[in-house]
Amino acid sequence: GFNQGSDTNANGFSFLIPLTAAQQLALTAGTLLTSTATLGGVTSEFSGNVRLNSAPVPATLTNVGIPNNFPATVLNPSLSATANGPANGTTNTIGYYSLTSLPASGTLTYNGTVLTSANLATTQITPALLGTLTYTPDRSFVGSVSFGYTATDANGATSTTASNGGTVSQGPATYTIPVIASADVTTTISGPGVLGAGQPSGTFTATFTNNGPSDAANVTQTATLPSGATLTSAQQLAIATAYPGTSFGSANTVISFPAAPTLAVGASVVRQFAFTAPASTGATSITSSVGTATSQGIDAAPNSATLALNVIAVADVATTISPAAAAVALGTLAQFNVTFSNAGAQNASGVVGKVQLPLGLNNVTPSAGAYDLNTGVITYNIGSLGAGSAPLALAVTYTQPANGSSVTATAAVSTTSYEAGQTANNSASATINPTTSVDVATVIGGPATTTVGAQVTYNVTTSSVGTATATNVGQTVTLPSGATNIFVTGGGVITNSTVTFPAIAALAVGQSVNNTVSFTAPNTTSLSVVA
Repeated sequence: GFNQGSDTNANGFSFLIPLTAAQQLALTAGTLLTSTATLGGVTSEFSGNVRLNSAPVPATLTNVGIPNNFPATVLNPSLSATANGPANGTTNTIGYYSLTSLPASGTLTYNGTVLTSANLATTQITPALLGTLTYTPDRSFVGSVSFGYTATDANGATSTTASNGGTVSQGPATYTIPVIASADVTTTISGPGVLGAGQPSGTFTATFTNNGPSDAANVTQTATLPSGATLTSAQQLAIATAYPGTSFGSANTVISFPAAPTLAVGASVVRQFAFTAPASTGATSITSSVGTATSQGIDAAPNSATLALNVIAVADVATTISPAAAAVALGTLAQFNVTFSNAGAQNASGVVGKVQLPLGLNNVTPSAGAYDLNTGVITYNIGSLGAGSAPLALAVTYTQPANGSSVTATAAVSTTSYEAGQTANNSASATINPTTSVDVATVIGGPATTTVGAQVTYNVTTSSVGTATATNVGQTVTLPSGATNIFVTGGGVITNSTVTFPAIAALAVGQSVNNTVSFTAPNTTSLSVVA
């Protein structure tokens, strides 16, 4: 040829000098390489000094920390190496990377294929597809894993060294992946969905849970009350007593429960509390929130929960019952006075009142309502009671039983309207007692005639015939003057012509005590025995 070397003009030419593997290994920088070529019967010799490229140098790298609950994550930074010199007349580049080992924990995936010991040696990771090289951590592992890798350039040269911050050493590069502990805390909240305006809310339950895969540290727990809700001092005391260390935010609208130093995987903390509902009606909500000092990784579960609430006006129906007189005589007319009212801010609908009387009463007469003789119930279908309206006053009369028993009546009221649990005043009871009286009677029985000197016997019976037990009942008998040979029962004491029996401590209604007295009739035309 007329031109040599790398002349690239129109008359230039190029040539290829094949080398065996042994010849390639023998080459060093500056070696003179000679070859001949025969063109048209003319042989020419070509020679030149050899320039050798250095092999690529991959970098020792550390990935950003990956939480152990992360899914497959692209390595960051990507594998990297420096190529040296030209390749095919242009700037040299990295052709591919090869892994020399696998992480001890977790999974590496390249372009959709899981890397294993079986396919590791044959897998070539090209720069164009570095974005498909991912690592999936083992959820139970915390620490660092690593793998080795080499780089091969466009000339086919494979690295034998690696650079660690500029320091080059023999062997493959090391890629380290820190796997950090991660938790996943979450919360739920439950409670009544309907609240009475200005009334106690009832019990709400906030639950704070750690789904893992690692323990959660310093777990904060809060509940944010509906706008306008308040906490009374008693409600605050109840919460603080149950959960020491609880604090209450501005205007007492945020409850900050004490943080849990550690919340194990799968463990939950349950907090229960009550508050006073807003005075205004309408839709509102309550929220619980949770946080942790531990990384939450992908943070799959929500860190807050909101429960929708509806605040409505409240009815408060009530009833009272009282006796017109606390005690009445047996067989006379007795009366109960009954009221039904609504002290709430909302009209009460579907109001039904009832009065339960004992069965068997005579002459039961309600001023309104319907009396059922079989059940003893008087029913009042009231229908509606306006908010704050005057009480509905009614009366029930009957005849007080002759057997002396007391009569207890119970009034009750119900409504289909919302009462927010204010039902303590929905029933009441009252009792009418019989007028009590003590009455004892004594009778004496025996022969109406006798003969002088005959022994006669008389029975003395004392009975309680009143409406109450008689106490300390005395029983005496006066005998005729001159009576002799006197005999008595029951421990009676004879003083002259008078017999005194021991006092009876208590003589119940209907009970009787009987004693006998016998004596010899004196010489007289008539006898008088008095008890």
